Amino acid sequence: MKIMWNVLCWTRYAAIELNAKFVYYMENLADKLTNRRRPEDLYSCYFLFEDGIRGHDTRSDKVYNMLDLVIEFINEAKESIDMCFYLITDYSIVEALVSAKERNVKVRIITDYTSGILNNKFAKYFYKERFPVYIKMSNPGHTIMHHKFAIKDGNTVFQCSMNLTKNTTKGSYDNVLISRVQQDVKPFIEHLELLTKTFKRT
Repeated sequence: MKIMWNVLCWTRYAAIELNAKFVYYMENLADKLTNRRRPEDLYSCYFLFEDGIRGHDTRSDKVYNMLDLVIEFINEAKESIDMCFYLITDYSIVEALVSAKERNVKVRIITDYTSGILNNKFAKYFYKERFPVYIKMSNPGHTIMHHKFAIKDGNTVFQCSMNLTKNTTKGSYDNVLISRVQQDVKPFIEHLELLTKTFKRT
């Protein structure tokens, strides 16, 4: 009887140890696979801007210029750049979009009628370059398309709190999130495609 009890105790102990080792192994394997799928450059980057001129990467001491950060994002596009903003009136950013098109990058603009996109001086650049412009037209409820995000190459999202105007890119308190994590990017892509199907194209 004592021998049987010892065997049972040993078996139970061995099972607990085996289970613990299995859990430990799986956790380490999951960490390795996660790190393999999500290297450092896939993680979200947060930039907090003190005055629009100086922006700090929260993961480092690097200092960024707000306008340069937006233009750099556009210039890095190889296949497509989708700009979903209420206002895009900074001439440098419009020029960067024109340059992207000249590199055979597919450029799309999603905006709102109340932004004056049909009449402002920057519209001529969009029309001249034949950018597809999707406009949320006015309605009785006065709802507007107030998003502020961009998607690059279908795999990177740039989400921020400011419109792309000269005033906000030169001086304001704002924040930016840049991410290549697909859980972050996918909802923005899906929503943008919904907007392009819903809004009027010019």
